[in-house]
Parts: sequence; structure tokens; C-alpha cells
Amino acid sequence: MRESVNLTQAFSRILRVLLTGSRSQYAALMVFSGMLLADYLFRIYLFPLYNNFLLKIGANPVWSDLDVGFAPIVWLSFFTIILGSLTIVITFASQNVPKLIDLYMDHWPSLFFVWWAAACLIHAFTIKILSEAGVEIVSSLIFNYHVLLAVSLVIGFPFVLSILKSTKTSNVIENLLQGSYAKFKRLAKKGPTGIISTEEHAKIQYQLFEELNQLMDLLVFVPYKEPKSQIIEGIGELLRYYVKLKPKFPEDFFKIDQQIHDDISFRTLKSLLAEVEKSHTFYEQKSFRMIGNVYNVFLDKGEFDLSTLCVEQLSQVGKTAIECDDQDLIEVITVRLNTYFRFALKHGQHNNEPRNLYNLVFHYGQFLRLPGGTPSSGPG
Repeated sequence: MRESVNLTQAFSRILRVLLTGSRSQYAALMVFSGMLLADYLFRIYLFPLYNNFLLKIGANPVWSDLDVGFAPIVWLSFFTIILGSLTIVITFASQNVPKLIDLYMDHWPSLFFVWWAAACLIHAFTIKILSEAGVEIVSSLIFNYHVLLAVSLVIGFPFVLSILKSTKTSNVIENLLQGSYAKFKRLAKKGPTGIISTEEHAKIQYQLFEELNQLMDLLVFVPYKEPKSQIIEGIGELLRYYVKLKPKFPEDFFKIDQQIHDDISFRTLKSLLAEVEKSHTFYEQKSFRMIGNVYNVFLDKGEFDLSTLCVEQLSQVGKTAIECDDQDLIEVITVRLNTYFRFALKHGQHNNEPRNLYNLVFHYGQFLRLPGGTPSSGPG
């Protein structure tokens, strides 16, 4: 049963990540530094020009009459609306998309905008305190009222709407896949002799596995076939891209980190991890095992179109492995196909339902007909 909506818990979690997450702290540093720099530049260069422009059009402003008292209240309301809207949208969406909060707490636009609202609020409070202390802050006051407030009101609610749109399941799936693509591209740029630090190595492997776990969670939670097929096809395309690109990855990347040793998909492969590491197939093994798990689920539920799609994607990855002459991966895929064949045969016998077996034989046959698609000696 899915967890009930808990706004208080979600808000506390979001606030904790905002204050302690390294990416969030970097975003806060950049936003606050940019705010200070923008205030300085406005005071030195733009405020005199702005004042002269108003005088030329006959406005004749009396800056001393401006009330600084209401600005903190306005900004506090704005900040509450933004953070509250973000919390509500993500919390409700996460009932259908698990771990969505974790995903969006690493989302740069979300982090920048929340810290932007916080920086504007602190800017307004600072102005009020300095004004009460008798410090001349007219330029900062105009910068807050006429620039920051106007910009925030223009982009605030479109931002909330964009977050609402991005919580759509298909967009979440695409974001997860694009995150893996980006990591593969960064690794490929380093080259086979490139250097990868221990921290970076562990972080990349962990994030790649977390993205796969998130996609598999979606396959379980989401009830509709369209996003399920999007995930299966997306993982298949991602694996084909990975197989083509991995000869360019640093050699050290394929050393299995301790966190990967403890991953649930590898707990039954403890004695074979050295071989998996040598064959450079740890990522494919993880993906194939997870797809194999949902393949069984689709068989039990009678969703033969989705189970067939799993086999078809595995066959396509095998085709790419053959094109890249990756013999170790070809053997792994052959073993997985043999395992799928055993699953399908068992299901067909118990349920008197041969359709899925026919579909599997078709795609398996296509793989075997490819040059180099030779089966291994036994089933997986």
C-alpha cells in the first residue's frame, strides 16, 4: 500500500536537503554572491541612470518617503507561496512517482529559484534593519522594489507551473534517462587512459544504479502501460548507447565500488564479481537482472506485450554488442535470453498460455541469426 500524503514530513525533508545538500549549498552560495554583486552594480552604475531617467520624464521621485516596512512581509509571503507550492506539488506527485523529492532536490532550476526567493527575503530584511539604523540604503531599496520584486512576480508562478508539468511521469522518466546519458558523455570525454578519482568513481556508479532503481520503481508503481513501455524502451536505448561508448570510458570506472557490491542485484553474484569486473559488464548485469525481474511480473499479470518488449530490447542490445564485437556482453545476453526462455516455458506450461513463448522464440531467433549471435552452452 502506498504511503499517505504527509505534507509536514515532506516539507521537513525538503528543508533538510536544502540546508545540508552539497548541490543546494553550491546553489545558495552562487545566488547570494550574485545578489550582493547585483546590488553593488545597481548602486554604482544603474541607480544614477534610473534616477536621471525618472527626472527627465517628470516623475520627480522623493526617495526618502519610500516605506521599507512592508517589503519583508511581501517577500515572506512570496517565499512561503513558492516553497509551499513546491512542497505540495512534489509531495502529491510522489504518491505515483516514488522518490520524486530526491530527484527534485538535485534539480538545479528548483534549487536556484528557492534560494533566489530566500535571498530576496533576506535582502529585504537587511534593508529594513539598515534603514532603522540610519544607514543610507535608497539604491538597495529601489533595487529590491523595482527590480527583484518585479522579476520574481513575473517568473514565480510560471516556475511553479513548470514544476507541475515536469512531475508528469513521462517527463520524470526522461529526466532520469538524460541524467545517465550526461554521465556517460562525461566519462567518454576522459578517454580510456583518463583519471577518475575514488570519490567521483563511487559517486557516478552510485548515481547510475540509483537512476536504474528509480526507473524500476516506476515500473512497479505506475499502473499504465505507456510509461512502462517508455521505461523499457528507454533503458534499451540507454544500454545500446552505453555499449557503443564504453570503450572510451576510463579503465578505472569498471572497478566495482563497495556500494555496488552491496547492491541487491549483485548479492547472488558475490563469487562472480571479479569476473564481472574483468568483463566490464557490471552495468549491463544490473540492468538485465532488473528487467528480468519485471519480465516475470509481466508474465504473471498476463501483460505479454510488455514482456515481449523486454525480450525485444534485450535482443537489440545484443545486436549492438555484436556490432561492437563485445564478446563478453554477447555471452551475458545469451545467458539472459536462455533464462527468459526458461521463465516463459515454465509460465506456458503452468498456465496453458503459449503466446509469450512464441514471441520470445521469434526475438531469440532474430538474435541467433545475427552474425556472432551464438548461444552459450547452457541456460542462465
